[in-house]
Amino acid sequence: MSRFSLYIFDLDGTLVDTLRVWSQMTRTFLVRCGLSATDGEISAMDSMTFQQGYAHMCVQFGLDMPYDRFVEVWLETAAELYAREAELMPDALQTLDALRRQGAKLALFSQSPRPLVEEVLTENGLWRRFDGIFLSGETASPKGTPEAVLEVVSAMGALPAQAALVDDAAYAAAAARAAGVFAYGVGYRNAKRAELEPQADAMLEALGDLR
Repeated sequence: MSRFSLYIFDLDGTLVDTLRVWSQMTRTFLVRCGLSATDGEISAMDSMTFQQGYAHMCVQFGLDMPYDRFVEVWLETAAELYAREAELMPDALQTLDALRRQGAKLALFSQSPRPLVEEVLTENGLWRRFDGIFLSGETASPKGTPEAVLEVVSAMGALPAQAALVDDAAYAAAAARAAGVFAYGVGYRNAKRAELEPQADAMLEALGDLR
């Protein structure tokens, strides 16, 4: 039997190695719009939701584009890179399957746009491994808030003390702990590990550590 009855997994940087792809997508999108940014400015947007990223680009870089058009252009720019470059983290499928065999429910909670999430889930055989798919922007509260974590836990029929979040972002781990949910911090391939470690209840050096 697994330690928790529910595991809530992040996608980018946790199950799929896509964070470097996000940086490429952001830079390509800005160039397409006649804008530019430093590596540091692009890295600062890594933890933003899609809606927050749009607002940030409008203020920081002078992006002059309605939100609906932004979504359209971004997805056009991102689709090819995301589908081609996204790779599963080592032991991802084996770990998910092991947790399911142990009786745990699995949920995905991502802040990526639905078309990109669906592409990655389909291409990597992840759809059937999750009992629930939750996306920031579709939940009542945005990812990174205790309210959003509790919303997912409740929708999955669990209690906070029975659930664990697995994520590579410090803000997500902090939200989980504030909600009374155990927070696993993803340490592997994580350039922002130093920010994450103080917020996590435990650090994972590999996904297989959950098994």
